[in-house]
Amino acid sequence: MLTFSRRNSPMDGKIALPLLLLFWSSLALAQGTLLNQAGNSDIEIENCARINDGEVQFGPALYGDDLVFVTRPRRGNVDPATGKTFFELFRAPLNPDGAPGYPKPFSVELNSNYNEGPVSFSNDDRVIYFTRTLLSGGTTIEDPSGTANLGVYSAFRAEYDWAAVRALPFNGANFSNQHPSVTANGRRIFFASDRNGGYGGYDLFFSDFRDGRWGPAINLGPEINTEGNEAFPFIHPSGRLFFASNGHGATPDYDLFMMDLSQRRWGKLIRLPAPLNSSADEVGLCLTADGRRAYLVSNRAGGKGQDDIYLIRMPRGLATLEGASVDGETLTIYDGATSQRVAGAQVWLCEVDPAGRLPADFYSFELRETVGAGEILPVEKAIGSTGAIPLRSDQEGSLRLELNRGKTYEVQVLKPGFAPQRLRFLYTEEGPSRPLVVTLSPSDCVTVSGRVRLEGSAGAEGVAVQFRPENCPGASLNTTTDLTGYYQLCLPPNCNYLISAGGNGYATVSDRLPATAFGNASAPEVNLETQTAGNVRRRSGDLLSATLPLPGVSYFGNTAVLREDESRDINLLMRLLTDRPDLKMEIVVHTDGPGPEQTLMQLGQQRGDALRQALIRRGINDRRLRVLPVGRQYRVRECSSCTPEDYAANNRLEVRVID
Repeated sequence: MLTFSRRNSPMDGKIALPLLLLFWSSLALAQGTLLNQAGNSDIEIENCARINDGEVQFGPALYGDDLVFVTRPRRGNVDPATGKTFFELFRAPLNPDGAPGYPKPFSVELNSNYNEGPVSFSNDDRVIYFTRTLLSGGTTIEDPSGTANLGVYSAFRAEYDWAAVRALPFNGANFSNQHPSVTANGRRIFFASDRNGGYGGYDLFFSDFRDGRWGPAINLGPEINTEGNEAFPFIHPSGRLFFASNGHGATPDYDLFMMDLSQRRWGKLIRLPAPLNSSADEVGLCLTADGRRAYLVSNRAGGKGQDDIYLIRMPRGLATLEGASVDGETLTIYDGATSQRVAGAQVWLCEVDPAGRLPADFYSFELRETVGAGEILPVEKAIGSTGAIPLRSDQEGSLRLELNRGKTYEVQVLKPGFAPQRLRFLYTEEGPSRPLVVTLSPSDCVTVSGRVRLEGSAGAEGVAVQFRPENCPGASLNTTTDLTGYYQLCLPPNCNYLISAGGNGYATVSDRLPATAFGNASAPEVNLETQTAGNVRRRSGDLLSATLPLPGVSYFGNTAVLREDESRDINLLMRLLTDRPDLKMEIVVHTDGPGPEQTLMQLGQQRGDALRQALIRRGINDRRLRVLPVGRQYRVRECSSCTPEDYAANNRLEVRVID
C-alpha cells in the first residue's frame, strides 16, 4: 500500500503492489559487495544486504547515525487489501563505511495498526514527518468510495519515544498526501499528492510554515510535474530537489531526477547518471549533507527480493551528479500541407541501445521466411500504443528535448489527422546528427492496434481480424495477428466499426469501436480475448528452429558475468516468452577468442546458464529453456589472424525455437 504500482500511482491505497522480481545471475550479493561502476567511474553502488530481504524496502532517511526505512515485518497485523502485514518503520545502525547493520523496529508509538510510510526529520532530529493512513480516533478516514487515503503527519521526540502525533492541515479525505521531505531550516515541506488540479497522477507540492502553521499545498508546476507520476521527493540542504518520475522519459519506468531550487531562478532538470538510474525502476533517494553518500531504492537486477535499498558512494559529492546535466535541443513539428507548426502533438523520446533497438515495450514479433530456418524479427508497434507517457508540443509546435551526448535517440510523433512519424538521430558534441524537424503528412486514416489473446498472456497467432464500418460506406478492412497476437491497421475515422476476430482454430469474438474513440489524442487500442475452437494451426512447423538474434545481451569482459542491467535484449526475450508461453527455446552461445576450443565451450555454457538463470528468476519455467554452446563453429567472420574486432563479431547469442 505504501509503495506504488509501477503503472499507476505511487503509494496508492487502492492498488496492490506488482513488483518485478529481478536478479543478477552469477553474482552473490553480500554486505559490502560492489555491484558495478557502470556509466560513471566516480560512483560506487552496493546492496545493503543486511536490511534487504525478499520483501519491499523503501523510503530511506538519515536519522543521526541510523538509517530509517519502511518494510513489512514478518509478523503483525495483516492488511486485508494485500494479505500481507502492514508497512512499518525500522531503523538500522550505520557502520563507519556507511553500510547499514541489522534492523530493528523504529518506534512503538508511530507503528500503528495501519500503514506507515516514508519519513523526514528536522535538522536537529527532534521532529519527524511521516506518511500514514488517515486516521481519526484510531479508525480510518474514508472518502465517499470507501477508500482510506494517506496523509502526512508530524510528531515530536519525547524522552522515550515519539509523541504529539498530528495530521498536517493540508491533508484531505478525498486524496492522498505522502513522501514528505522537509528543508534544513524546517520552514518548507515537499510531498507528493494526487489531489485534483494537478498535471498528472501524482504531482509534487510544497507547503510553507508561517505564523505557527503549515500553509496550503502549492504545485511545483510543469517544470517538474508531468502527465505521469512524480513522487518520493528529497530536498537536500544545498537546495537540490531529488525525485522519482515516470513522465520525463520514454518508457513507463521510474527514473531519478534532480533540480536546483536554491535560487530564485530554478536550475536545469538533471536525470541522474548510471548506475543511480538503470533500466529498472528507481523510486527514492536520500543523501548525506556533503553529498558523498546516498541511499537509493531500486528493483534493478541483482536485488535480494523486490525493491531493495542500495548504498551509493560518490567521492566527489554532488559534483558527480552535476556532470550529468542534460543538454537541451528544440524539436519543431510542421504540417507538411500548410507549413504551419503543429501544436499539441504527442511526442515520445526513446533512447536507442548500441544494438539499434528501442525498449522491449515498443516491439511485437513476426516471422520472416528464409532459406532453411526462419528468423523471428522484433517489429515496432504502432506509435502511441506502448503505455509510455507522452510529451507535447507547445503552441509554437516546439518541444525542448533533454539529451545526453553520445546517445542515439528516436523521436515518435502522433497527432490526430496526420500520419505518425519517426525520427532517429545521434546526439554528439556538435549537436544532433540531423535537424530536429518532423514534418507531418495529413492522413485520412488512424492507426488502431491491439492484441488477440487467450485467457492469460498467450497471444493468438494467425487470427483474422476484421473491422466492418457500420455507418459509413466502404468495404471491411482486414488484417492478421502476428506471432504474439498483435495487430495494427489504419482505419478511416468518424465511423463506428464492428470488430470480429477468429479462425485458425480460435473462436470468433466481437466488439465495437465507436467513432468517438478516434477523437482521443492517443491511438485507439482494442484488445480481444478468445478461446480455442478445434485444432489451433499455429505456424509451429515454420517456427521450429527459427532464431531470434540477441545482440543486446552483454557480459563483463571475457567472463560469464551477465551485465543484466545493460542487456536490453533480455527484456525483449522475456516479452516473447511471456506472450508465447507455448514456445521452448534453446540459447545458442557463440564464443570466439585466442584460447582453446574447450575453454570457449565452457565459457559458452556458463554464459548461456547465466542468461537462462536470469530468465528463470524472472518467472520463466526452467523446462522451457536449454543451453547449447557452439564455440567458434559458426563464425560470421572467418579469420586466420583474428583481430579483437573479429572476435567481438563472432561472440554472440541467439535463441532458437525447439520442440
